[in-house]
Amino acid sequence: MAKRESTVTFSTERHTRDLESMRSAREEVSARGKRTVAKTGKLHPYVDVKKRIKRSRNSIVETDGKLTMVNGPALPLVSAFDGTASMGENIGRFYRALVPFYELTAPIRELYDVQMSAMMFQDKDDTLPNGDISAIQQSEFESGNRIAEQIREIVYANNGADSTEEYQFALLQAAFNDLDINRYGLKGYLFVGGDEIGRDGNTPDEVMYHLGRKTQGYLTIKQMYEAAALKYHVYRIQCGGGGEGAHRNRYTDWWEEVMGKGHVVVVSDVSLLAEVQAALVWCGETPNPTEAGLIEFIVNGTKGNVHRTAADARKIWRWIMDAGVELGVQTKLPGWGKLPKKGDVFEHYRHLWPVGHERAAENTVPSEEAEPELVIPEGIGRPARRKPASSKTDWSKF
Repeated sequence: MAKRESTVTFSTERHTRDLESMRSAREEVSARGKRTVAKTGKLHPYVDVKKRIKRSRNSIVETDGKLTMVNGPALPLVSAFDGTASMGENIGRFYRALVPFYELTAPIRELYDVQMSAMMFQDKDDTLPNGDISAIQQSEFESGNRIAEQIREIVYANNGADSTEEYQFALLQAAFNDLDINRYGLKGYLFVGGDEIGRDGNTPDEVMYHLGRKTQGYLTIKQMYEAAALKYHVYRIQCGGGGEGAHRNRYTDWWEEVMGKGHVVVVSDVSLLAEVQAALVWCGETPNPTEAGLIEFIVNGTKGNVHRTAADARKIWRWIMDAGVELGVQTKLPGWGKLPKKGDVFEHYRHLWPVGHERAAENTVPSEEAEPELVIPEGIGRPARRKPASSKTDWSKF
C-alpha cells in the first residue's frame, strides 16, 4: 500500500516559509546533510544510493474501502547536478526554484502524479566531511515537500579533483531506478546539468564501490546513456558555473557524440534552469508543441512567486530548437493516452490497470524485492570519441 504522505501534493506556502527560515539563519542548502554526516558518520539513507533502489511507484491508497489512484500514474522527473566547484550552487538554485517548478507543472499534474527526485554527482575523489568518498547521491521520488527535505540531505564537496567529473554515474544510477511508468511503455525525464565532460566509463569494481551495484564487464558512458534512455527521456543541460550561462562549444560536441543530437540543451541563463526542465517536459507531453503554446505555458505557470515573461519563454524555445529536441516525444510512444486516471479503482495496489479497463486481464503483481535488471542495448560498444583539446574550461568562449 502506498504511504499516505506519498499521495500529498507540494505545499508552496510551506516551502516559502522554509526558505525564509533558512535565509534568516544564513543556512546553506547542504547544511542539514553535513550535520547528518557529522552526527552519524554516514549519509542519510534517503540520499545514499547504496542503501536501496530508488523507485517511482503509482500512489494507490484505500479510500472508502476501495483502492483508488489518487493523483494519476507516477511520472518521475530527475534533476541531476554537478556538485563540484561552483557548479554545486545549482543544487541550491533548484531547491529555491521548487515553487515555480511546481507551479509550472500544474497542467502536467492533470494527467500524472509528478514525482521529483534530486541527484548530485561529483568527482570520484571528492570526500564527505567524514572523509568518505561519495561520487553520486540521489533522493527518493516524492510528490510533496519531502523532496525539499531530502535535497537538504545531499552533501556536495564544491571541489573536483580534475576537470572530468562523474557524469556517467548519473546516467548509470538512473538506469538502476525502478519506474512504474516504464510498465506502461512510457518514460520519465532525466536532466543532467553541468559544465564539463564525463569519463569514458567504469569497471565493475568502480561501479560497485560508488553505486553498490553489480555489473558485468567494463561499461562505457555511451552504454550507460543508452541504458538510462530505456527508462528516461534524457537531456544534458549545459550550463556554466558561478551563476554564468553557457554557449555552444567543444563540450557540446563531446556530449552530442555520446547522446546524439536532440539531447544537449545549451542554457545561457542559469536563472531559468527550472523553467527549461519544465518546458522540456511540456514539449515531450504535448502532441504538437509551438512557441506560442510554450509562451502561454511559461507565463501562465509563473504568476506566483517568480513571474516569467514572454521574452523568457522565447529564449527557452530557442534553446530547445537549437538543440534539435524531438517534440512530442512521449506522445509518440504506444502507451501514451491510454493511462489510468485519478480516481480509478484497482483490485490490487500494484496492478497497472483499473477495474473495468480493457487491459485489466493483463494485471500482475511484480516482486517488490527484485533489483532492476540493467539492460544494455545490443551493438553499443566503446565508441571512438575525441576528447576536447583541453580538459580545462576555456573561459574566453563564455
